[in-house]
Amino acid sequence: MLIKMVKRLFRVFAVAFCILLAASVAFADVSMTYPFRQDVQSGTSVAAGSVEPGQAFDLTFSDNSNYGFEWDKIVVSRAALPAGWEVVSTQVTDTSLVAAIKVPAWAQSNIYVVNLGFSNKDNPEKTDSVDVKITVKRSLVDASFARKSNDAFFYTGGKALYHVSVSNSSIAPQTVRVSSTLPDAWFSDRSITIKPGSVGELDLEVTPQASGVIPFSFRVYEGSDNLIIDSFSSELNVKPTMKGKLSSSLSGFPFFTFSLLPFQLFNSFLSFAF
Repeated sequence: MLIKMVKRLFRVFAVAFCILLAASVAFADVSMTYPFRQDVQSGTSVAAGSVEPGQAFDLTFSDNSNYGFEWDKIVVSRAALPAGWEVVSTQVTDTSLVAAIKVPAWAQSNIYVVNLGFSNKDNPEKTDSVDVKITVKRSLVDASFARKSNDAFFYTGGKALYHVSVSNSSIAPQTVRVSSTLPDAWFSDRSITIKPGSVGELDLEVTPQASGVIPFSFRVYEGSDNLIIDSFSSELNVKPTMKGKLSSSLSGFPFFTFSLLPFQLFNSFLSFAF
């Protein structure tokens, strides 16, 4: 009697082991390596992070299939791709498979799903797939300004220094442009591309070309649609030098009255003597 019970238990455990083994073979893990490292069971989903409308992002996976061979192909299911989304490229490297995907600029804030499949030409019977959830929303880029120059006033031709830190919490790189309301001779636009999940730093240099109390503002634009994400207002108290006083009209016409144009031009030419 005891022997029969032992045999019966052995059979039950043997069947359970076979079921677990078959399940483990049928549903191997797919190893995602970017935006972060995580093993994802085939046929399931993973939340990869957030992007803004108009951004392009990468999804990277290990080529280790966990079946004893390497994946050599990654496919983004176009049938399941959200409307307007674009597969920019798919690439196979020495150790990874990469899919680059672009979100349309008009995409609404929501959670979207992208399906990716993995295969090997020499082992066509084995395929895996995962669903990757992407959150689309605005305000993933933020800017913070600071005035580095503590001087109470500046001279024409001098330099006023500012600093801006730009953080990017998206899984996609983002390029921003810093502009100002000043004439071009006072400040030139600056651009920077910030890596995903990182902070970019820029030093900004303003060169006053005319005297007076000059209010102005910086603006930060992002993306191809030049969306303003932040602004910073400041004011410069500028005192003239002899050269600066005479030459200011060369680069500071917005601060002069056009009825005085002949005098401004005369002063400008005279400034070359100093």
